Amino acid sequence: MRAASLPRLLACAFALAAFTLPPGTSAARRGARRVAARGRAPATAAPSLEVEAMGARAAAATDAMRARMREHVARQLRVLVEGRVLNSPHGYLVDGSIDALEIVTSADGLEISCSVRLILSAGRTGTMLAMTTGQATFKSARRSRPPAEAHLELEVLDNAVRAAGDELISHFALRNAT
Repeated sequence: MRAASLPRLLACAFALAAFTLPPGTSAARRGARRVAARGRAPATAAPSLEVEAMGARAAAATDAMRARMREHVARQLRVLVEGRVLNSPHGYLVDGSIDALEIVTSADGLEISCSVRLILSAGRTGTMLAMTTGQATFKSARRSRPPAEAHLELEVLDNAVRAAGDELISHFALRNAT
């Protein structure tokens, strides 16, 4: 028996089962819907978006910062595949890094700057589709306590990641609109 004839055979079996039931029953209606659904093209699976581990060129970047960046990127860019902005059945890969993280403390203030980069690639071929960057800076006229500085570093990182992700999303949204 050929593999192509097996679905037809199953469809015939469901059709016979549906027609042997009294026509008004819900089981007969369900069987008829199944037979009709088998004749349609199979639904395609939603494309996947795999977020790789983030790198860090910046010496001040910690493993916790890299993990946090990965979580934010995965959450933010999910809209690209869920909204069918990107729709390759082979999926996509996102890679990125914390390129710069500078903390400048002085007697009269604190400045934290962060720069990140995201690269979107085709899942099957690895072809780079887009690269974006995001930057964020925090300046304060007076110096904070060390625990507050650590919190501010994470906040600056989050803002830089959000800027890079927003740029990537708007690029593909505009490209699909034209």
